[in-house]
Amino acid sequence: MKLSAILLLAGSGLRFGSLLPKQFQDLLGKKVYRFALDTLISSGYFHEILLTIQPEFTPLLDPHPDCKIIFGGNTRQNSVHLALKQCSNPTHVLIHDGVRPFLTKHLLQLHVDKLLQGCKNINTCIPSSDTINILKDKEITSIPPRSHFLRGQTPQSFTFESLYQAHGQTTKQYTDDCSLMLDAGHEVSYVTGNETNIKITSLLDLEIAKTIQRNFTSFSC
Repeated sequence: MKLSAILLLAGSGLRFGSLLPKQFQDLLGKKVYRFALDTLISSGYFHEILLTIQPEFTPLLDPHPDCKIIFGGNTRQNSVHLALKQCSNPTHVLIHDGVRPFLTKHLLQLHVDKLLQGCKNINTCIPSSDTINILKDKEITSIPPRSHFLRGQTPQSFTFESLYQAHGQTTKQYTDDCSLMLDAGHEVSYVTGNETNIKITSLLDLEIAKTIQRNFTSFSC
C-alpha cells in the first residue's frame, strides 16, 4: 500500500469571526494545523503529505520541507480535487481537516488496518449524544432513534483511483468525500473516532481545544 495524506488548510474561516483563519490560530503556543500535521508526519504511514492552502495564506505556514504545497480552490471539494491531481501515484489517500488538531496515531492506525483489510472507502464517525429532529418546511416531521445516526469526522480514507474518478465525474458540490463516494455508488465503512477530535469553527471551539490540549494525555484515545 502506498498512502498519501491530504491536509486541508485552504478554508477562509468566515464563520470563525477573525481575520486570521482558524487553522493558523495559536493553540497554546502552536498553530492549530500543526498538531494534525505533526501526527501525520510522525506516524510514518505516508509516503507524501500534501497541504492545500490559499496563496495569500502561504506566509502563515511554518517551513515544511517534507510536504507538498498545493494552492486550493474556492470550495473544499475543489481543493481536494486539485490535491489529488498532484499526488504521486498512491494506491490510497487519507484526507483530514486542518482544523481538527487532535488527530491521534491510534485513529490513523484504525484507518490503515481497514485499508489493508480491503475496505475501499472509510469514514470516521462517533455516536450522536443529541436527538436528531428531521425538518421539512421549517416544521419537525420526525424524531428518529439516536442509534440510527452517527456524527461524521475526519480523517476519511479511500482507494485513490476510485476517489479521483468520482471527483472528475461529478457536477455537484459536496461537503465531504464520503458523501461524494456514496452518490457515486460506492460503499462506505467507518471507524469509531473520539470526542476530542473536534472541528474548530468558532472562538468557543478554540477555547474548548485549549482545555483539551491542557489535558490531552487523559482525553485522547
